[in-house]
Amino acid sequence: MPGSKPWLFDILADAKQIFIFEKTDDKYALHHRIMKCFKRHFELYREKKLECIWVTYVPLVLLLKPEAVKEALKENKFSEKSWLYHVILPLTGSSFFISPFSKWKPRRKLLTPCFHSDMLRDYLSVFNEQSQKLMKSLQSEATEEFTFIEDPISICTLNTICETMFGIQLEAMGIEGSNYVTSLKRLSEICTSRLYTVYQWPNFIFKLTPSYRDFVFHLKVVHNFSRKIIIQKKHDYLTGNKDHSKGKRKALLDVLVQQHLENQILNVEDTRDDVDTFIVAVI
Repeated sequence: MPGSKPWLFDILADAKQIFIFEKTDDKYALHHRIMKCFKRHFELYREKKLECIWVTYVPLVLLLKPEAVKEALKENKFSEKSWLYHVILPLTGSSFFISPFSKWKPRRKLLTPCFHSDMLRDYLSVFNEQSQKLMKSLQSEATEEFTFIEDPISICTLNTICETMFGIQLEAMGIEGSNYVTSLKRLSEICTSRLYTVYQWPNFIFKLTPSYRDFVFHLKVVHNFSRKIIIQKKHDYLTGNKDHSKGKRKALLDVLVQQHLENQILNVEDTRDDVDTFIVAVI
């Protein structure tokens, strides 16, 4: 497989292009070096179907051509996620995103109807409303010399997915909704930082860092918020107070709660894990 394998006198291999000790005020310097490393490899092996970047003795296989992706998707074993995904495991739990193929396939079939085009049409008004709010937010920044657009776009996306897929409005939840957004952002920062900090990959080392205590605090905020939504949906379902009208496609959480209560396919933790996974995907 194309790539620079580590050897006795060069155990860092490709990692030496990334982990360069230099003084800089750029907090994204490491990320920029990683992207440059990827770009350099893409240019070097652009004619190959795949290649491998070695971080010490850990191989990261990159699929460069559609044919390689096609072959990989044919094999069920490639649906199993790498051990690096354990970084987000406390947040997403055993959701379909990182579950083994035997669990992922039936869960995917369960969720597929939630993304039907008819369902998306039902929520066009929500998309339009949130887009208008985003436009006004960006318009107010038009006179500034520089604008960091990540925050307004993330908030717009998070508001949209919460309202369309889970039936809640973060803006209407006041300080609780604000704390939820803050905790999601902080968890994203901690997970990203840990991925870039090799010595924090082992769990026993990460648990000794201040970031771990911060991670546990914000994880509790996110899980409690998700659990509250699920409990409310269960109450609505059991009392007959359903948001969706007859003949209208259900939102994602409605489907998950129904499977939990009627068919016992999902338990409460499975439902919460899937909820958190979809939310994490947009931050």
